[in-house]
Amino acid sequence: MNEVLTYLGAVSLFLGALVLLVAAIGIVIFDDLYARMHAAAKPQWLGVFLIALGMALTQQTWKWFIASVLVVVFQTISAPIGSHILARTASRASER
Repeated sequence: MNEVLTYLGAVSLFLGALVLLVAAIGIVIFDDLYARMHAAAKPQWLGVFLIALGMALTQQTWKWFIASVLVVVFQTISAPIGSHILARTASRASER
């Protein structure tokens, strides 16, 4: 069972890194601020979640599980707030 969890964790780590790479490429390629903001917030959360899941599955300790849950919770709280502040600032700057 430990080997299965280790392999699932490795796949999760790989998929998380792939999602984060695609998000980073999207930030560079997109021209519009709102499209860049979307590329920075939405796929980035999924990538962090997959990496945290992969770390919890490969390490298989309560310490890593709690750390992974905290990382996902803080990311869930901070990503929408940062995107909202960025969109509001861009909207107010274009009104002037």
